[in-house]
Amino acid sequence: MKNLAYIIFIFFIFYISSCGKNDERDYEDSRNNTKTNSSDTETTKNNFNSTHSLPSDFPSDIPIYVNSKILSSSSGNNPMVTLETDDNLNDVTDFYKTEMIKNGYNTDSFNDLIPGSNMMIFSKEGKQYTISCMYNTAKAKTLITMQTRGTGNQKKDTVK
Repeated sequence: MKNLAYIIFIFFIFYISSCGKNDERDYEDSRNNTKTNSSDTETTKNNFNSTHSLPSDFPSDIPIYVNSKILSSSSGNNPMVTLETDDNLNDVTDFYKTEMIKNGYNTDSFNDLIPGSNMMIFSKEGKQYTISCMYNTAKAKTLITMQTRGTGNQKKDTVK
């Protein structure tokens, strides 16, 4: 039942992230020199970031898919980023399967949820990372949601 609630939550995030306007500009991810699109910063009390930029506490060894744009992100105990790309689901899935292993992650599980979607769970040093991918046929785009879970996965910053 807990897994079902988690899957519903992920698809809710996909739904919300596919709504809204696209006030975009180029954004270059300095971690791997890939370009994505970004918008102006607006942060709310619950740490939901509608800026379309990476949260500062997002792990630096989780790759950002090439040719994607950031739709939404949140920071805090379990940072999350939702991306969108024109590439197909299989290319995105293969990228994360390969790159996460290269970065020292173990593959805990891979599940095809419904046709056109999957969920990959990776772990490293007692932390868990979930990457969910879903092909949006109406937009002909693949949505990617990445979320960290576990302890010690955030950078320690002082309160400003």
